Order: sequence, then C-alpha cells, then structure tokens
Amino acid sequence: MRELTEMELELVSGGDTYLTDTGPGPGGDPTTTVIVTAGGPGAGAGGGGVGGGGTGTGPNSTTVVTVTKLLAKYNSPEIVNNSTLYANNPATLKAMADFKAALKEMMTAAVNGPPTITMPDGTQMSQAQLEDFLGRIEFNLTDTDYGAGRAGANNIDPVTGLIVVDINAAQFTGYDADPGSMQYLIGHEIGHDTTGGIQESNTTWGQWLAANPGEAGKTAAQQAADYANSTQFGQNEKYANDVALAINTALGQPIMSNPQWGY
Repeated sequence: MRELTEMELELVSGGDTYLTDTGPGPGGDPTTTVIVTAGGPGAGAGGGGVGGGGTGTGPNSTTVVTVTKLLAKYNSPEIVNNSTLYANNPATLKAMADFKAALKEMMTAAVNGPPTITMPDGTQMSQAQLEDFLGRIEFNLTDTDYGAGRAGANNIDPVTGLIVVDINAAQFTGYDADPGSMQYLIGHEIGHDTTGGIQESNTTWGQWLAANPGEAGKTAAQQAADYANSTQFGQNEKYANDVALAINTALGQPIMSNPQWGY
C-alpha cells in the first residue's frame, strides 16, 4: 500500500481522497489501477483514511485510473512522426506502435511498482518522480542527421514541461529489432533529465572543454560534433544507460543487450 501521487490525486473523482488500498484493475488487468478512497474520515466503516479523524461512515468508492489518463497529465502525444522519408514506412510505424506499448507497460509497472529505485549515483528516484517522467516524455521522429555517435537531442519544453526527444527516424526504426530497445530508449532519455544525469552532463562537458582548449573558438555545432567522439561523451551516455538499466530492472521490463557505451 502507498500514498497517492499528486498525479493520481488529480484524477480521482468522488469521495474524500483518503487512500485505503490500490491494486490491479478488474480481473487483474495490469493496464489499469484501482484506487480505493474512503467515503469519509474517521474509524467508522469506510473511513480510517490517511489523516482521518471524526466518525465518518460513508461507503468506500473505487476509481479505475487508466495508464492513458496518467500519461495525459501533460497532454503528451507520446510519439510524433515528423519524418518525410519514413512517414509511411511499415517498419517505422511498427516501431512507433512498439514504443507506445513499451511506454504503457512501463507506466503500468511504475504505478504498481517499487516506491524507490536506486540511481547510478546512489540517489533514489521515487515512484512519483518516475511516473512524472513517463507521463511527460515525447519522441519526435525527424530526418535530421545528428552526426557520428548521436541519434538525436533531448530537450525539456519550458512551457509545457514535456521532455521532447528529437530522434532520427531511420535510427529509431533500427532500434526496434532488439527486444527491450524501446524500454531502453525511454529509460535512457529519462536518465539524461534526472538530477544526476544533468550533473553528469555538465561535468563531462566541462571536463572535455578543459581538456580541449582549442574548442573555445568553434561554433556550438562544431563543438557538439567533436564532443560526440570523445570519451567524456561516452561517459555521459553510459550514465543514462545505467539509469535505463536501473529503471527497467526494477520494473521487470526486458533489457536491451549491449547498447552503445554499455552498462
């Protein structure tokens, strides 16, 4: 049993939001989560919720919260195909469907999963934090060539809060051949946006600039291309890989074998 996350509280309708229990949906359906809320505070029948008091005796109510609703918190389309070359490619469309299925599986597992997950730097990612990350991630397929060693770019929209991952459509499609690849991609990109991931990115970038003073006079695009071929870049990518491994292991998801830069 656990307390409701803010995400879940916003979706519960009817009754007072005193958690009494959670569990899989009707018939054990893992794609939904049943949230039971007390009909009134206190120790009476149907009461006794968290922070309860008084003598309320109203009946409990149940709300089935679907994973889709949890993902809709940020109105994320989950994945968008803005590629011209791969707009109607059957393999790409299959990969997109597999991505959506993996994201739903991960959200379901997160809602019913462990309260915390240990990150590579030793810090703990809470259940609510993971649900939040999964709820606001969006992949955007493009025809952009991001250069050697890179498949895309990770950005957080300052207005919507969405984690927008631009990724080359051809490379995204190629990932789908490896079981666990979509879970890996999702976990990897979340890894870059964790506190530890941001710190790792800043640290490795600073180390690389210090070791390569000649980069100071180059454009941002030239620096990015050069950085992508460095050991510091690999270290940063490995950290995100390790986050993906930690998340998917904790959630019981398939693990992609041998990602670039390893685990």
